Amino acid sequence: MNTVGAIDLKSQKDRIFYNNIRHAIDHLQNFIVNEPLVIPVREKITDSRTAYNLCKGMELLDKEEFRIIILDAVNQLLRKETISIGTVNSGLVSPREVYRAALLYDAVNIIGVHNHPSGNPEPSQQDIKITKELCKAGIILNVKFLDHIVIGNQRYSSLADLGLLPR
Repeated sequence: MNTVGAIDLKSQKDRIFYNNIRHAIDHLQNFIVNEPLVIPVREKITDSRTAYNLCKGMELLDKEEFRIIILDAVNQLLRKETISIGTVNSGLVSPREVYRAALLYDAVNIIGVHNHPSGNPEPSQQDIKITKELCKAGIILNVKFLDHIVIGNQRYSSLADLGLLPR
């Protein structure tokens, strides 16, 4: 008889637990259905400083990384996407990979960002070359390449601000 009583008690606890879970699920479903749709405000990128602030943590990386900031038609942030991870002093960036990600996420405009683990944010000749290639590819694909930010040691360089973006 004690064994039967223990089984009944356990099944009663199971029923209570199940009912509590069911009640919580019903409550959440009701909340979700009746809650008004909230559209989050997306950050707008207005200048190179705003773009830098989105990615300034990249200065702590020990390898070069190239990322893009994907923007809509009014330069509101859609997402950040890592395109490639290189070595301590070099990175590989392909317009094909950059624009594949940009098109995948419906970019209208993009900003390229990469770090220099050396800490020197001055753009290299290779940085200038890839920027020109990315601008040309963007024209063909109708996705504007707005800037290329180079980050290092709590500083940054903007190729757009330096006048190094082709027109």
